[in-house]
Amino acid sequence: MVEEQSKIKYSKRLLRNKNFMLLWTGQIASRFALSITQLALIWWVISTTGHTAVLGTLLLFIGIPEILLGPVAGTYVDRWPRKRFIVLTDLFTGLLVLLMGYLLVRGKLTLPILAVGMFFVGALMAFFRPAMMSSVPNLVKDNQLTQANSMVQMTSTLSGLVGPALGGFLIEIVEIGRASCRE
Repeated sequence: MVEEQSKIKYSKRLLRNKNFMLLWTGQIASRFALSITQLALIWWVISTTGHTAVLGTLLLFIGIPEILLGPVAGTYVDRWPRKRFIVLTDLFTGLLVLLMGYLLVRGKLTLPILAVGMFFVGALMAFFRPAMMSSVPNLVKDNQLTQANSMVQMTSTLSGLVGPALGGFLIEIVEIGRASCRE
């Protein structure tokens, strides 16, 4: 019972940690947005080309920079101010995603533009992830680190599950809206 009360006390303290909460809520927003966007782009590629091979090739454009840059990204991240780095990489990722979404809505998105955009998103994520993960121990007390890391990991997992579901729901709404405009 005493141990349970202690865990609750540490949880409340963690949730009152302004810097950790900024990092975590920012991660929630960006991970869900990226997850929703990825599903929308997958849907667009399949509905535009009808070829899953094209989709697979485009997904490589996100994965390759992460594979190539991942091993060295942490070294560079440690040399720069993490807070600024996290904000800037997340901002640029968000701007790229918004640009691709804008081009999609305007009917100007092409496969080469999408491939380049996905490559840069993958490159930014290769640097963002180690910066974010290495920041958590600096923001919380040692006795809160396990819970803080659990919250960050849970966010990543939930965004991978719930984000595509929300994306599918939004795609359905857009498709219903387009169908009613055609009538």
